[in-house]
Amino acid sequence: MNRSIGISSFEVVHGYKPKKPIYLSPMTHHPRISKSASAFTSHVYDLHKETGKKIQDNNAHYKFHTDLHHRHLEFNEGDSVMIQIDLSGFH
Repeated sequence: MNRSIGISSFEVVHGYKPKKPIYLSPMTHHPRISKSASAFTSHVYDLHKETGKKIQDNNAHYKFHTDLHHRHLEFNEGDSVMIQIDLSGFH
């Protein structure tokens, strides 16, 4: 169970909760399209949209609470500042 989206990643990918280990095996390919398959496809599409929205909402929530602890600083010309440069990525 993912805390941000409230469901497991298996359910996001497959559209249903795993019931038994056999459900983890690949699905067989059927050349015909059935109403139930079409409905299932629609369900998975809606599930992916809902999951994406939940992730965006949670990220916005985390950002809001993180930004509460940041303060905006403005510097004027002539102010003394200390900077740190990370050169570990340069060779």
